Amino acid sequence: MYHLFYKTCMLRNLLFFCLLTPLFLCANLLVAQTNQEVETALKNKDYALAVDLYFKMGSDAWSSGNTQKSMDLFAKGIDLSEDHKLKDRARHGWYSLGLVQFNSSEYNDAIKSFEKSLEYAKSGNDQEAAVRSGLYIGKSYFRKGRNKRSVNVLEDALSIALKINHLDLQKECYALLSKNHKAMGNEAKAAEYENSIALINRDLERKTELNAMEEQISTVKEELQYKGKVLEKVSDSLKGELQSKGQVLERVSDSLKEIAEISREQQLKIDLLNVEKELTDVSLKAKEAELENNKLVRNSLIIGLILVGLLGVVVYKGYKDKMKASEEIHKKQLDIESSINYGLRIQQAMLPSKEKFEELLPQSFVLFKPRNVVSGDFYWINELYNEKIAVAAVDCTGHGVPGAFMSMIGSNALDSIVNTYVDEPDKILHELHRKVFTALKQEETGNKDGMDMALCVIDPDRDQLHFSGAKNHLIYIKEGEVFQIRGDKHPIGGIRKVPASFTQHTIDLEGDMYFYLYSDGFVDQFGGPDNMKFMSKRFKTLIEEIYQLPMDEQKQKLEEAFAAWKGDHKQTDDVLVIGFKLTV
Repeated sequence: MYHLFYKTCMLRNLLFFCLLTPLFLCANLLVAQTNQEVETALKNKDYALAVDLYFKMGSDAWSSGNTQKSMDLFAKGIDLSEDHKLKDRARHGWYSLGLVQFNSSEYNDAIKSFEKSLEYAKSGNDQEAAVRSGLYIGKSYFRKGRNKRSVNVLEDALSIALKINHLDLQKECYALLSKNHKAMGNEAKAAEYENSIALINRDLERKTELNAMEEQISTVKEELQYKGKVLEKVSDSLKGELQSKGQVLERVSDSLKEIAEISREQQLKIDLLNVEKELTDVSLKAKEAELENNKLVRNSLIIGLILVGLLGVVVYKGYKDKMKASEEIHKKQLDIESSINYGLRIQQAMLPSKEKFEELLPQSFVLFKPRNVVSGDFYWINELYNEKIAVAAVDCTGHGVPGAFMSMIGSNALDSIVNTYVDEPDKILHELHRKVFTALKQEETGNKDGMDMALCVIDPDRDQLHFSGAKNHLIYIKEGEVFQIRGDKHPIGGIRKVPASFTQHTIDLEGDMYFYLYSDGFVDQFGGPDNMKFMSKRFKTLIEEIYQLPMDEQKQKLEEAFAAWKGDHKQTDDVLVIGFKLTV
């Protein structure tokens, strides 16, 4: 029994080996053949063909589940295409490599690959490819939980999709933006993007209806043309029948001449009666055919008019519905704009006036450029109970209306805190975190909104400046040398009920010193010849070049540099820069 079982297993394994061996040999032969084709293409200097073969082998490796080999083959194709300036193939290769990395959950590498694909797409003015690369960059950041960064990338991709009027890509952008805002707790913004998707779907449905109507009209035209051809055939048939009857009459006439034996008069009468009978039959048939023809034409016209009328009713109803929807959308837009403008007046009333700023800091400027009508950035200044001066640059979560709500919470909380005789910047930040955490009920709701800020407290009695930062930094210049003090890495508000304590830095004031507080809007702005961020290093260099100018001219130089860098690109975020000079 055991020997029988052993022989059965051996036979089964042998059969399995015999079946699989040809498959493995075939696969290896295909790979060897493709490698030989690559070598031949390189030898003939047909680099485009060699790149295409590398990409084909990479796709085949991916399909068979060999991810690492797929990435290696795509990398070889990319290197070859870049060495020989095959830009379109390089873009395709980076995009394909990014897909493999994305599906392997290697999101950091995928972002780098899609960014390279995006650069090639923009340089080649391939706007659809730019949107698709931007979409996958946004998807990768979303998978990593970096929702704010994902939103920035997706908004740029959406602007291009709107420009080229690609509805499917617009829907993908809106859907991902909605998911990101839901993840950040911005339900109103998420709902706004979902409404945009619904409007696009409605437009697509109307286009489908119009296409169906056009097909119906085409069908009616074809039917009318067919009926016309049928009428032509009937008319030709009647003409032939009449000609045939004419020939019959000629034969009858000939027969009359040949009959000599019969009485001419009697025979003539008989023949005339026969001819009249035949002519009567022909006339009756012609009339019947004419009646059928008229009936066919009448019925065709009636059907055509009914179809045209129904089509007109449907088109008119669609037009009226569209006009009604457009009026409702326009009314809602007016209501939204009115509310936003009212919010702007409230925010402007909340911000310190230019006169107050110059009264407390005579040599100063504020560069404030909201991305939308209202801003998530705000600036704040106050004289404390002991004649110290507190000044802050604050960047709240989001921009536009959500950011403006956060800015009002932050401004009111700061006023409340300094009225309780708290005058040290680290303690002010700690207390502000507690108030934001309580006001937004973050422990119960899981809300993660908050703010980044840089805060200075100037002590004129001790000739000192104290600084604390929550993710935002301070740049200052002393004796021509530029220094930067970085803020702590945790923000105000968010998921931590009790944050790590904020660090207080003290600077002794000597001679003329220049100080700059700023949000991340300036340094994160995309632009320049390669559509890159402005970056902190370039910003510090710019400050070093202009700090000796009068404050108004410094502000003007910053505005000119920002506009030149941004160019025709969309403003990325709210922009806030505060500069002031202290002399001891």
